[in-house]
Amino acid sequence: MNDSDALECIADIMSVLIENGANTSITELCNIQPTNMTGGLCPVTSVKKFEQIIDTNKLLNACSIVDPLTECCNAICQPAITDAAVRLTSNSSTLNLQQLVNDCEDIVYAWLARELGLEVSISAFRLLYNCKVNQGTSQNWNINHNISG
Repeated sequence: MNDSDALECIADIMSVLIENGANTSITELCNIQPTNMTGGLCPVTSVKKFEQIIDTNKLLNACSIVDPLTECCNAICQPAITDAAVRLTSNSSTLNLQQLVNDCEDIVYAWLARELGLEVSISAFRLLYNCKVNQGTSQNWNINHNISG
């Protein structure tokens, strides 16, 4: 999201909070700007830094077209996202590595959404989510079937 869109989004969030009873000084308390927004524990806070660390061409090639017939069985995009997230964590010294990777994956998803556009990213992310859900369901079915069978 570019800075002007981010500022507008933040202003909308503040308005909703105030309309729902938050103190009008919330804008002073929550001094949120696009420059100080972070992805939780992920140490990368700018697009420029992100693009210096990540092989963006590789990531875009893996995720620009997510094939619904193969992605769940022979994943291409999700491993590229995870690889990018791990690369973003390389200079961090946090103890909670899994949370760090998860937070950096959120940054990767945000960057992809920005690059791919709304319709393509929604379709790709929905498919990736469905793959995760289906893999969990099939693993649970296999465990339950093996225990009861």
